[in-house]
Amino acid sequence: MIGASEAGRACDGITAFVRSVLDASHRSGMAVGMSGGLDSSVTGALREMGVYDFVLSRVPGEILRAGVVRAAYGLTRLLMNVEPLTESMRGSDNAVISQCAAHFKARHRMRMVFLYFRAERMNLMVAGAANRTEVLTGIYSRFGVDDCADIMPVGGLLRTEVLRLAEHLDVPAYIRSKTPAPGIIPGVTDKYRYLLGLDSHVLDEMLEALDSGAAPADVAAGTGVDIGDVERVVAAMAAARAMRAVPPVPGCA
Repeated sequence: MIGASEAGRACDGITAFVRSVLDASHRSGMAVGMSGGLDSSVTGALREMGVYDFVLSRVPGEILRAGVVRAAYGLTRLLMNVEPLTESMRGSDNAVISQCAAHFKARHRMRMVFLYFRAERMNLMVAGAANRTEVLTGIYSRFGVDDCADIMPVGGLLRTEVLRLAEHLDVPAYIRSKTPAPGIIPGVTDKYRYLLGLDSHVLDEMLEALDSGAAPADVAAGTGVDIGDVERVVAAMAAARAMRAVPPVPGCA
């Protein structure tokens, strides 16, 4: 994992990579979908750039909306004995999960279409802002604004590492201190705690170990996280790998 002292070198390397990709293309620049959050802010800084009608959106008040969403998520786990994040990635015949996922993912995809439309009119490349934590766990929308892109500057960095780059790049403190709220699911203020029940820095430590081949039991012992939570992350990683796979094509005779 990139330490604070290595953030400058990482920034230089990523910036050089972005410039080399842009130079090799026939594009005039690069477009980034700015959400106001950490990942898109860091992605923008590395280039020195500055379906919303759903029942949950109608619940009045942010606190009440958050409570309804958390309760619905918890009840889905408890009563239906399913993990909503994993089920939404691999497909589910549960109407509640499939309908919610369809509405939320459509928002990311609509943003992607608009961003590409604007970028290509101006002969720009599109830069995605998904980080490695999201990619490994599937906490993003396939074919959405953070997934469909010509280049992914922070795609190889865990969220903890993106934060270190943000400090080096002098990204405003109010952005660095914001909780990772997706701005897509009504009432969700921290997608990692909401979807996986873990703080992002703990999740990153687990992901780094699991992605290196560590056994779930060893990860649980090393991080102090309950084995059930580790197994939930392992299941999400497996579903995310399948989601990232190239669409299957039948063999030609």
